[in-house]
Amino acid sequence: MSLIARDLTVRLGRSVIVEDAALTLGPGQVTALIGPNGAGKSTLLRALAGLLPADGALSLSGEQASRGLLRERVAYMPQDTSATSSLTLIEVVLLGRLRSLGLRVPG
Repeated sequence: MSLIARDLTVRLGRSVIVEDAALTLGPGQVTALIGPNGAGKSTLLRALAGLLPADGALSLSGEQASRGLLRERVAYMPQDTSATSSLTLIEVVLLGRLRSLGLRVPG
């Protein structure tokens, strides 16, 4: 599955956090997103996962990607989550896929 973003802009309130971003992520590819604190890295990732509204073009495997399609097919796990349960790593990762596994979650 490939994810392509063109001219992606994310606004939070009146502030432009990400402006005109473009990237292509291919299957099996490892990509590093680096930059200083507050540069918009996490905001960009959240927009790519369909968790934030964004202007621009997003496609997933050649199909125009709505926020709903992205939320259905892309999982996002923030770096600073705190897990106090006894879940294994794979169980925590699978939490991001509950909807695609047929389990209904609020939101």
